[in-house]
Amino acid sequence: MKKLLMSIGLSTIIALSTCVLGACKKQEEPPVETVTVYGEFYTVREAYAKCYISIDEANYVVENRWDNEKFTPLDEVRKMKILHDYKKTHAVASDDIEVKNYGRYSGDSVVVLIRDNIYSTSFNDMVANSGYGLDADNYVPGIGTYFLYHVRVWRESKEIKEVPAPKKSYGAFYKLEKACEFGLWPQDGEFEFKYSEEPLGGQGINDKIVHDYLLQDIDFINDRNDLHISVDYYGEYNGKIAIKIHDGQHFNIYDQSMPYMHIWVPFEK
Repeated sequence: MKKLLMSIGLSTIIALSTCVLGACKKQEEPPVETVTVYGEFYTVREAYAKCYISIDEANYVVENRWDNEKFTPLDEVRKMKILHDYKKTHAVASDDIEVKNYGRYSGDSVVVLIRDNIYSTSFNDMVANSGYGLDADNYVPGIGTYFLYHVRVWRESKEIKEVPAPKKSYGAFYKLEKACEFGLWPQDGEFEFKYSEEPLGGQGINDKIVHDYLLQDIDFINDRNDLHISVDYYGEYNGKIAIKIHDGQHFNIYDQSMPYMHIWVPFEK
């Protein structure tokens, strides 16, 4: 009888432990927030790996990037879908976004250049490579191929689908001239920039800036998780911080103004 009671008691304890652990596991794994999209964006490198664009097509985009007549106009329905997907899948996006078309390739791949006229989308501007590596063996040569870092390939899905929502951003990046234009930073000559070796606002602010940088739509040559990112600080104004960011692969040895000065504006002070 004692053995039976001990067996029942042990079974009860195991069952309760399993329930408790199961409850804890559920609490640790909140539901993933999703957004509805019509298609997906790829860098040219990613699109090439999926056979959504060929080397010849990538060359065609580069060679004709200044001649809009070489590309079939983007219909309004497809443009609306691209804008919708961009806003849904990017952590920070304004209502003033331009979509420039560079043609359709390999079936239904649309090559576009997207510019946010409020928030900075200029990090790819800091690339100065005289070529674009599609993979380890295939390379698009020429100075103009820097343009391939800027464009994205959008591919419409067969049906509307749910994808993970972008991670939350702690703030937004502005080019210096835009921050001045919007009254977020003193006008030219009214602020003295001074380089600081220490993060302005402490390590917590530095971590948030790096976090937000990694959320940017940047064509990283290497895995973004393997990058060594450093932030140079040049001043603070009402909680906003002037910075230059280095990631080891976006730079221009011919232009000492790069990386560009950006103003990081936190959403919450």
